Amino acid sequence: MSRTGLAMVQTAARRLEARELALPAIGVDDALLRVEACGICGSDVESFQGVLKVPLPLIPGHEPLGVIEAIGERAAQRWGVRAGDRVAVETLLPCNACRRCRSGAYQLCASRRVYSYIPLAEAPGLWGAYAEFLYLAPNAIVHKVDPSLPAEIAVMFNPLGAGFRWAAEMPRTQPGDTVLVMGPGQRGLASVIAAREVGAGTILVTGLSRDAHKLALAREFGADHTIDVERESLVKRVREITDGRGVDVVIEVTPVATQPIVDARMLGVTVGESTAERVRLVLPFADGNTNPGQVLHGGVAASLVALAGQAVARAALAAETGPFHSATLQVTYLAAARAEAVVAEARLLRAGKELCFADVQVRTQNGKAIAQGLVTVRGRSGTADAQLPETRGDDGAAEPGPMGPHVAKTPFMRRLGLRIEHMSGGTARIVLPFRDGLSDASGGVHEGAALALFDTTGAMAAWAVTGPGPYRASTPALQAQCLAPLPADDLVAFGRAVHRDAESHWCDVEVAGARSRRVFARGTVQYRIVT
Repeated sequence: MSRTGLAMVQTAARRLEARELALPAIGVDDALLRVEACGICGSDVESFQGVLKVPLPLIPGHEPLGVIEAIGERAAQRWGVRAGDRVAVETLLPCNACRRCRSGAYQLCASRRVYSYIPLAEAPGLWGAYAEFLYLAPNAIVHKVDPSLPAEIAVMFNPLGAGFRWAAEMPRTQPGDTVLVMGPGQRGLASVIAAREVGAGTILVTGLSRDAHKLALAREFGADHTIDVERESLVKRVREITDGRGVDVVIEVTPVATQPIVDARMLGVTVGESTAERVRLVLPFADGNTNPGQVLHGGVAASLVALAGQAVARAALAAETGPFHSATLQVTYLAAARAEAVVAEARLLRAGKELCFADVQVRTQNGKAIAQGLVTVRGRSGTADAQLPETRGDDGAAEPGPMGPHVAKTPFMRRLGLRIEHMSGGTARIVLPFRDGLSDASGGVHEGAALALFDTTGAMAAWAVTGPGPYRASTPALQAQCLAPLPADDLVAFGRAVHRDAESHWCDVEVAGARSRRVFARGTVQYRIVT
């Protein structure tokens, strides 16, 4: 066997170089794979474009199919394979020692690593499958594959597996459920196949006009309805198809799109229990909901608390008492959710004529507590328009400071389109431009988006006190009052640091209509920066 192999090495954004790399000596616990084929993941494209930051240089590719070239004795026994066997390799490299790994939830391992995200500098360097050979570490996960399958078919193991996990396993899809698949790409089509196999009653798939051939394929694979969202209103069509009931499960697999997430919230997505006293919502992991490090943004958790509380209110007070808004909302953040789905479970505490009180718990799917919220939801049917106060605003300074331009590029900020206009001297001003993708069923800005703006503005006011540095930061709590349903208008939020006690900062926030200058939400964010 040659002692070198060809690999495509990414050295910078949009730059790949062909290199001959040394092959490692194989010990008793590891192996070497001769790569037959490798699927192209959406994250491979984002890494190549420079959108997803990765430790360069490295070898991309984490959906490999290949043949065992060399293998150690213990590795052969552990994996049940031998040299010459064809295998598929999973993306993750879990630790295999923590509680989550031992329970079988290795995809939630806090110490997991991912093929194609490990730099070339880390020996033996062959950590990606855009190469002739891939190093199989002792903690790699491999599966035997039928050698008679054509490589271009067998390499589809990854999207097909994802389809089963996302459409069947994670949401616990039951026979008869109505399933909405948002996006007709390879993982969306795989989700259709999986949903049909587990007995879904009705399957809907969305796409764009240019996806006509994919939507036709979705129908061939078992979809009952396909919706071109550029020609039809998704919300209206779903309500028509389901007689107003909505759907039981949503799988969101559209690349870099915000409208499907908003539509899913507008549909009141529930998974599992949904009664007048209890609601369960699931938010799948998405890079666009995170801070650096794939940690769920605090504003997203606050949005989930509001959404779950309002879902209970709609059931308890009846939809006719709307429109609804969170008169008060208190969120305490307990732990970080990193690169994983989260579940919000709302429990009705009391329902009056126009007010509904709910307790909301946000957890990971394995039960780790992420946030706890208390919500008072108000139904405004028959109530006169609120007489809203005018915002105090600020002095009009426009100094984004050294952090503003960089913070605005984080996945979550970029997804919402938040624009940092000022971030200096303990004050912050951030604008959320209005667009259809951020509207709710009544046409105004979605309350979840406004709460995300609220949380972010409080945090930026705190950073405007300390300035940048290698610090650790988090939001322990926020308290917000939404004075009325939000307008169909750009929103501007003003944050002001009012007190500091060591690493803790208390920042007052007002969210107002950019043109009306009327306050629609106000409150306080407690933010912690460990310097």
